[in-house]
Amino acid sequence: MKLAVQSLPVSRSDHRDSSRKRTAELIRLGFYLSTATEPAEAAQHVIETSLEFFDWDAAFLHLYDPETDTMTELVNMDTIDGERIPVTSVLQDKSPSPLLREVMNEGGRLILRQHDNEGPMTVRFGDTTRLSMSLMFVPVRIEDRNIGVLSVQSYRTDAYTKLDLEILQGLADHVAGALARIQAESALKESEERLKAHARNLEKTVARRTANLQETMEELQHFSYALTHDMRAPLRAMQSFAQLLEFKCRSWNDPEALEFCERIKNATGRMDTLIQDSLHYSRAVLEEWPLRPIDLPALLRDLIDSYPELQKWKGAITIDPSIPKVMGNEAALTQCFSSLLRNAVKFVATGITPRVRVWGERRESLARIWVEDNGIGIPRRAQERIFEIFERATHRRDGTGIGLAIVRKVAHRMGGCVGVESEQGKGSRFWVELLAT
Repeated sequence: MKLAVQSLPVSRSDHRDSSRKRTAELIRLGFYLSTATEPAEAAQHVIETSLEFFDWDAAFLHLYDPETDTMTELVNMDTIDGERIPVTSVLQDKSPSPLLREVMNEGGRLILRQHDNEGPMTVRFGDTTRLSMSLMFVPVRIEDRNIGVLSVQSYRTDAYTKLDLEILQGLADHVAGALARIQAESALKESEERLKAHARNLEKTVARRTANLQETMEELQHFSYALTHDMRAPLRAMQSFAQLLEFKCRSWNDPEALEFCERIKNATGRMDTLIQDSLHYSRAVLEEWPLRPIDLPALLRDLIDSYPELQKWKGAITIDPSIPKVMGNEAALTQCFSSLLRNAVKFVATGITPRVRVWGERRESLARIWVEDNGIGIPRRAQERIFEIFERATHRRDGTGIGLAIVRKVAHRMGGCVGVESEQGKGSRFWVELLAT
C-alpha cells in the first residue's frame, strides 16, 4: 500500500476548513474502528488518520507482549523516493528499545532535534540514510495495561508541538478501544468454542452448571458491550473534539473558552474512569467488590452535574442531605443511581415537569435509599419483572431494558437489594437497601 506525499502550508484563513476536515476524519475513524475485525486493520486506520493531523514522513504502531517481552508490527511506514510505503520493522519479535520502554512506562515523548547527534538514540528503519528530526511517541493502553506504542516522525526540524503530542495520545486511546474490543471478541469466541466442546463431554449435572455459567457470561457480555461500545466510543470522540476546540481557542486568545475546554476534558476524563471501574465489575462478578463508606448526597450531586440529561432537571431533583452513609463502591453506586434518576426524569407524562425526591431511612444495620418520582408509574403486572435484563414496563418510550437489571445486579454485588412501589399514573418509588456505616 502507498500513500501520496502531501506537504501543503496552512495559513490562518485555512484554520476553519482544517478543523472541519479533522472533525470529519475523527468521525470517519470512529466508524472504521467500530467495524475493524483485525488489529492490523485498526492500526492502519489510525495511521492514515494521523496523516490528516500531522505531516509525517514515518509512522508505526507496534504491539507489546509482556509475556515474551517482544514487539509485534501492526503498521510500519516510511517515506522512500517521495512515497509513503510499508517497510519491514527492525523490532519485529525483539525486545523494545530503551526509548519505547520508557514511553510505555512513563508516557508520551516529544523529541525535537536540531542536529543529527542530538537527543536519545532511536532505531532507524526504512530509509536508514536519514535521521528523523521531529518525533512523537505515545503509549497505547487498555485501562492500566501497556499494549504498544504509536509514533509519527518527520525529517524536518520543529515539526511538532506538545499539543500535537496530546492529539496523538487521543488517537492512540481511540485505537486502543478498538483493539480492546477485537481482543475481547476473539477471546469470547475462543471461550465459547472451548465451552461447547467441553459441554459435549460433561455429565448432566456438570452440563446444568455450565448452562448457568454461560447464562451469566451472556449477561456480562451485554453489559460490557453497552459500556465499551455505546458509551466509551462517543466519549473518546468528545475528548478528541475538545482537544480540537482547544487548539482553535488558543488562536483566539480566549481564556474563558479555554477554561470551558478544560472542563470538558476533565468531565470526560472522570466519566471514563467511572466507566472503566464499572467494567471491572463485569470481570469480577463472582468476586467481592472493595467497599468503603460513601457520602451519598455528595455522590448524587456530583452525578447530576456530570450527566447532561440530569443537569437540565437539576432544580427538579431534591436530595435529602440527611441520607445515611452506606458501605459501597463509588463506581457501582454511580451506575446504580444514574439509571434510577434518568428513568425518574424521563418517564413522565407529556407536558408534566419531572419532580424527583431522593431520601433515606435507617433500618437497624441497613439504609434504605428511596428515589421517588411523579412519573407515569408501572403496571402491577410488570413490577416483578422490570429488574430482569431486557424487560421493560412500556415500549412507548426509549430504553434498552438494561438499566434496572444493572441496578439490581450492582446492589446484590454490594450485599444489598432493590424494590419498587408504584401505581400506574401516580408515580413510582424505587428503593435500594445497603449496609449502613
